Amino acid sequence: MIITKHFKYCLFKTLVLLSITSCDIKVKNTIIENNNIQDSIDYWVEISKKENLSYDAKIKALNKAYNKNELEKNDSIKIRKLSKIAYQMFVNNDSLLFKKFNEEALKISDKLNDSIGLANVYWNYADYYLKYEILDSAYFYYSKAAKVFSLLDKEFPLGRVLYNMSIIQKDIKDYTGSEITAFDAISNFDEEKHQFNLYLCYNLLGVVYYNLEEYNKSIESHNRALDYLKMIKNKGTLIEGSLNNIGLIYHRRGELDKAIKTFNEALSFKQLDVIDINLYTKLIDNLAYSKFLAGDTLGVEKEFYKSLAIRDSLNNISGILLNKLHLSEFYTFKQDTTMAITFANEASILAKTVNNHRDHLAALQLLAKFDHDNSSNYLSEYVNLNDSLQKEERTVRNKFTRIQYETDEYMSEAERLLLEKTLVTIIGITILLLTISLFFIRLQRAKNKRLILEQEQQKDREEIYRLMLEQQSKLEEGRLEERTRIAEELHDGILGSMYGTRMGLGFLKIHGDETVKDKFKEYLDEIHQIEKEVRAVSHALKSETLSSCNDFVALIKVYLDRLNKTNDLEIIVTNDSNITWENVTDEIKINVFRIVQELYFNTIKHAQAKNLYITFSLENEIFNLVVEDDGKGFDVNKFKKGIGLKNIKNRIEKINGTLKIQSDGTGTKFSIFV
Repeated sequence: MIITKHFKYCLFKTLVLLSITSCDIKVKNTIIENNNIQDSIDYWVEISKKENLSYDAKIKALNKAYNKNELEKNDSIKIRKLSKIAYQMFVNNDSLLFKKFNEEALKISDKLNDSIGLANVYWNYADYYLKYEILDSAYFYYSKAAKVFSLLDKEFPLGRVLYNMSIIQKDIKDYTGSEITAFDAISNFDEEKHQFNLYLCYNLLGVVYYNLEEYNKSIESHNRALDYLKMIKNKGTLIEGSLNNIGLIYHRRGELDKAIKTFNEALSFKQLDVIDINLYTKLIDNLAYSKFLAGDTLGVEKEFYKSLAIRDSLNNISGILLNKLHLSEFYTFKQDTTMAITFANEASILAKTVNNHRDHLAALQLLAKFDHDNSSNYLSEYVNLNDSLQKEERTVRNKFTRIQYETDEYMSEAERLLLEKTLVTIIGITILLLTISLFFIRLQRAKNKRLILEQEQQKDREEIYRLMLEQQSKLEEGRLEERTRIAEELHDGILGSMYGTRMGLGFLKIHGDETVKDKFKEYLDEIHQIEKEVRAVSHALKSETLSSCNDFVALIKVYLDRLNKTNDLEIIVTNDSNITWENVTDEIKINVFRIVQELYFNTIKHAQAKNLYITFSLENEIFNLVVEDDGKGFDVNKFKKGIGLKNIKNRIEKINGTLKIQSDGTGTKFSIFV
């Protein structure tokens, strides 16, 4: 018999839905409240999972969890906890409380439009109906859960649900549909995280291909399943189960030696009869049957009876049926018709009792072959039952096809709505991004215009300053020319006239007493002295000491004096006479002027200083500007990113200069070197 692992669905659902680690509290047949552990819903649910608890104690723990959950105010949390409680009621075979709790969870989920809550409720119902083999209802609820998980992009739970749907399709012999659904399930599992689930899916595919008689694909799927099983630590008897399946494929293909070898390999697992007695008896029966068909009848009868006895003690009906059918064939080979008919009859009656139509048909075939007196009756019953089963299978498949069609139709509509929603979202985001982009573009344009305007204003200010310098230079030049003209007039005109007059007077013969002559000579000396003074004034007017090499410094003084009229700040400007300002470029003058201006305003705004010292000096062909105050100072590191300071640094860089700042509680000193 092929193993599908169908019976493990409860365990897998528990792993996916609950994901709760077991606690280490030892519980006997009564529930012990422990004040050191949080008296919570999860705690009581966990207690109910203790294997050594009695049924009543487990139900009591779950009712405790339910009562705690009733106090929960958050409905979303309440739904999740209620689903867990309902599922544990299902695990503990309390159908009434399961339905009650699950229905309550359904109502709350539906009211809140809680998709995850609905999916869990549908999953619970599906597991419940699958357990009681109401396959159409189970498939219906699995499909509803799959819809929700698919819309929410919950890949792992969707894969688990699709796996269970594939099992149901296999059970109703919709093998092609089961194959497609199994591959859909596989696509939702991550190879690095979900090896166990991938093992289950490929194991199921192996069973499906076996029934489709695609034996190569079946073996390939089982080997793929075993590859994933290698990555799992706790394998249990899963390897032996897969080997049993592979052995049956070889058996079906007639490769009996390979089948026998595979069954023996599985039976080599120690203590298999203790760990998994059902699998152990299957392997014994399958091995004996393969040996029998291969012509090796030594010890086969004993193995058949051994397997039958164990299955009978376990009340394993399906196993008992197979054993009786195999024994019927064995006794036919031994030409013991009586025993063959006896076992075939027993198998037929038992199969009819449990509605096992497959084995009932197999028994009728054997009876028609051996019981010649009643052969026609058995053949007629076989044909009627087979036709009835085929008709029923078609009806069931049609019913499942309708469910699948409705599911696909719903999914198509959901995908269409999702696509529309996605398009609306994309369009909305695009419009929003365009709006934001346009806003920032306009903002950047406004900023650029403002910067351009500021640059133009700066150029205008610098042009005005350049014109001021030119005007000051021209005024100074005019003054210099005027001084030169006056000096020349004094020297060449007045001084010459006075000299001529004095010389003329000197040739005059003055008659009179000595007093008059002395007086005349005294006046001539005074005229001579006046000539010297006029000559001195003329020379002074033309000398460089009176020429204006200090026009730039004078301009700064005038500008600062005008700004400083309303302030108490004392400004002292010192200029090094070695600086020839006429040789200094306008670019340097303009930037130095603006730097002085910026530092003056900073001093007024922040320094609280009484004196401001501005010094221009020249040392070793290096021009130095020092601006120093006696204010409160500032933290250079803290304010080094200020806009004013950045502007000063930018201007210094323009003229290839360097800046040094010193500041403490007694003042601030800016030193600029060009």
